[in-house]
Amino acid sequence: MLQFFKRLFGEKKTSVQSDEPSEKPKGLEKPTSAKPVQTEQLDEEYPDKQDHNKANIPVIDDPSLRVYNKPFRQSDDAENVVRIIQRPPEGTPKKVAEFVPIAGIKKQERNALRVITSKSFAIRLEKEPNNPYDKNAIRVFGDCEVDEEETSFSLGYIPKDVAKKLAEFNKLKATVRVIYLPTSSKSIGLRLDIWSERAKRKKIEENPYDKNIEVPARAVDKNLKGEELEREGYIENAIQIYEASLRDQPDNNYPYRRLVVIYRRRKEYDKEIKVIEQAISNFEDDNPLLENFKKRLERAKELADKVKEKE
Repeated sequence: MLQFFKRLFGEKKTSVQSDEPSEKPKGLEKPTSAKPVQTEQLDEEYPDKQDHNKANIPVIDDPSLRVYNKPFRQSDDAENVVRIIQRPPEGTPKKVAEFVPIAGIKKQERNALRVITSKSFAIRLEKEPNNPYDKNAIRVFGDCEVDEEETSFSLGYIPKDVAKKLAEFNKLKATVRVIYLPTSSKSIGLRLDIWSERAKRKKIEENPYDKNIEVPARAVDKNLKGEELEREGYIENAIQIYEASLRDQPDNNYPYRRLVVIYRRRKEYDKEIKVIEQAISNFEDDNPLLENFKKRLERAKELADKVKEKE
């Protein structure tokens, strides 16, 4: 575990090597059963063909050569910088905050060093709604293996302003983006990306057709009005307006895009196919939607065939 720091600081003993506590350090807790994304230890030996710095971290400027969970540096990074690329954690594909520091990690430097030099580690976030100082508080833990035992160290908190913005998300997970190793003048630091679930699309209840809703005269107003009516649930009126827009401008992309979405949601595949074929016939060869609509046409036909098979 400490080979990494021997290479980084030389054979001189550091605070991590000396003054080793005989009892369980403060902040040590059992990790949760759900293990987040794992990061390989920084002691990982790299092939001799790669460039190394004093910390044995390879310099990789070409993004195509970087590997998930393998520490690396860029050539213009300081020698205490360690970068890591991690996949979005399972079940939380939406990034809701990035490059987030950990408040209070300086006081937990001993814990942080134990975490990043362990065989493997992962960052875990835990909300503290009963925290007396901040109801939005989010505590940061480092789950790792020490002496063949799974343990968890407290590393600090997500900054208060960021935690407030994250209050609306129920499930939060974190990945490591950058580690700033401690130097003679600076303490350790981590930067995290934070992930959550994608917001579930609210199902819009359709309202009956309203004959009092007028069709705007200008094409741009038609598109804006159609979008507004979709949000309000007047889908039949929106369809009427989009179709009117296409009669005025058959090569207008926007009405086609909205109509195919509406018909797909309604599972009215025959109508969707008709709109797509009309769009393709009116699109120029350099229209960016052309290839997309051709693929969509294939899928719409497949869905239509499945419906007919069930009938």
